[in-house]
Amino acid sequence: AARAMVAGEDFQRQTLESAESDASMAEEGLRQASATANDFEAAKLRDPFRRRFTAAWCYAEALHHAVTNSPAVGHDPELQAAKIRRLELLLSTKLCTSKRGRWYAELAKEVSRTKGVAVAMEIAAQGLTEGMDMARPPATVDLTSEMASSQEVSDESKEDHFRPLPRDARWDLSRRCRTLAKAAAQSKAKNAWRLRLRKTQAAQADGDGQWLSELVSRLIEEEENATGPIRNLTATKLGLPQVAPAESNGSGAGRRRMFDGFRLEELTVEELAMQHYLGDGGNFQCGIHCEGAVLRDLFGLLLFDQMFHCSVEGAFVSAFQDAPLDLGTEAFYPSRSTAIEKRLGELSAMAPSTLAEEVRQRFRRLHGQRIRGIRWDRYDAEGQFLQSPKEASPGEKGTESESSNEDASKVGNGRRVLWTNAGIEVAGEDRQLAAAAGAIGGRALAAALRLLCEDYNSAGLPDLLLWSWHLTSAPRARFVEVKSERDTLARRQRLWLSTLRGSGAEAEVCHVRDNPVEERFQSKLRRRKRAASDGSSEGF
Repeated sequence: AARAMVAGEDFQRQTLESAESDASMAEEGLRQASATANDFEAAKLRDPFRRRFTAAWCYAEALHHAVTNSPAVGHDPELQAAKIRRLELLLSTKLCTSKRGRWYAELAKEVSRTKGVAVAMEIAAQGLTEGMDMARPPATVDLTSEMASSQEVSDESKEDHFRPLPRDARWDLSRRCRTLAKAAAQSKAKNAWRLRLRKTQAAQADGDGQWLSELVSRLIEEEENATGPIRNLTATKLGLPQVAPAESNGSGAGRRRMFDGFRLEELTVEELAMQHYLGDGGNFQCGIHCEGAVLRDLFGLLLFDQMFHCSVEGAFVSAFQDAPLDLGTEAFYPSRSTAIEKRLGELSAMAPSTLAEEVRQRFRRLHGQRIRGIRWDRYDAEGQFLQSPKEASPGEKGTESESSNEDASKVGNGRRVLWTNAGIEVAGEDRQLAAAAGAIGGRALAAALRLLCEDYNSAGLPDLLLWSWHLTSAPRARFVEVKSERDTLARRQRLWLSTLRGSGAEAEVCHVRDNPVEERFQSKLRRRKRAASDGSSEGF
């Protein structure tokens, strides 16, 4: 019944009455499943992975959807109290832990409306500090970084502690903490909110509480700087925007934005940006519109031994699996943290040439095996990216042009097919996956693989990967998130850019605009941001 509530087509109904009915049913089911669990169910609940096969997990998942996707409760005291009660119930369990950041944010928002900002601030601070080791002096720990996985938790204490929330969830809660602290301080003094935040129970758990206000400030600053360099391109210097079909009334709704290149080819906004970076704008040798597909290929190759280690109970039930059953769940990384961190440490210490050789050897040894995330049909037997559309599988040629007039800089049309610099002779070795990995570097690659271990199905991976292997004195690579007009960065995309750039990789945002924006249409804030980014702008 619980799974039917989650998977049913009519589950997310729009009326408040039906949403309340679904939430009540899920709440009652969760309470009963938790209270009446037999020995078999209780044993599964104690296992980080197997607990998702219990009735309690299913009801928790259903309750999450019912609470977070229901219409606004408004100012109805009864509905507000019910929503708070259900969120507190979810937070009291060890189920669906990847959603705890959302629950804390929703609970703080509802409590601020009913019980006041002081109580809501306590809840936001509790979520922000959840999973932190208060026994270590906060002044000597970088609390804005991902918690070091070398801080192993013993088997006896795993069930009593939650892991720290993901960094994007902590970004949200840090802003909420500051907003609520300012409201609770009732003062316009610049540092009044800091003094108010120090008095929370979470802050007083260690020292005088000053560390919490510093943590909030650092997280907010980190999110503000997460976007990094912004490059502005004028589309008309690389192609012409296509006119929307007449039947769409000029809106183009539901249709991907396309451009006509100067060689009569049809280009997406990402391909338009690719032309710039492979030309004078970046002078890279190779590039691919992969949206993280290359990183997932490297994940399967470099972490193969850790993925298919049989130490985790219940992760393998068949010899025909292409991945452990817990891959993509919050149980994958904690169950293998020691082995994964050891492997990531080895990769991080590798020189570019050593890393490239490691990828090359692994590719030859594992080529053809069914491994989740790896598409062998993107490469030839030596690990070289496809060189022509004819070599691509039908699934990889979704956006290919039928025209024989191909762009000289584009060795294969479509996504996940290699592009090369038309003005440079690119050797076969430079087109290999190993060259891309070596150009990324061990430290940046280890940081990316760690983030995939924690959330394999993560969205927000950058659109483009560009690299040069033998063009310059040292290999270099760059990740680029491409945005067209009126498109904005999601928080998860900012997280990936911040993670990659924090590990030493080049990562930036590229805004492709139809025409230069007129100054008179910009607010003062937009003009200041544009003035600050003039150094990295192109086409204006």
